[in-house]
Amino acid sequence: MSKQNKNIFHELPIDYKDFQEILSKQGKIIGSAKLFDVIDIENITKEIKNEFREEIKKAKDILIHFESFNDISLFTINDFISSVRENTSFDCKVVFGTKRNHSIETNSCLLQIIFSGL
Repeated sequence: MSKQNKNIFHELPIDYKDFQEILSKQGKIIGSAKLFDVIDIENITKEIKNEFREEIKKAKDILIHFESFNDISLFTINDFISSVRENTSFDCKVVFGTKRNHSIETNSCLLQIIFSGL
């Protein structure tokens, strides 16, 4: 693994094996990043589900990463992941991580999502 890839991995709060498995799937890998107000989680959930409807259905694995100034509540994360999970295939693996980032405004969250095996 190159030094550059190691630095990227250290930024993701997930297990290396999970990360490796997600990226090893046959097919396309696509992703998106969105900055939103934590209070607006319902709208961002709808937006992701609409924008990536087909990808959510077809993905073999999904990586979801939340970054926020303060820890985003586990209830909020669970609601978002459950909403996405409702539309995935039975065998789709969904992995998530969270990270505190003090350069993001208070009550804001950066959502990064990767779909693999498309």
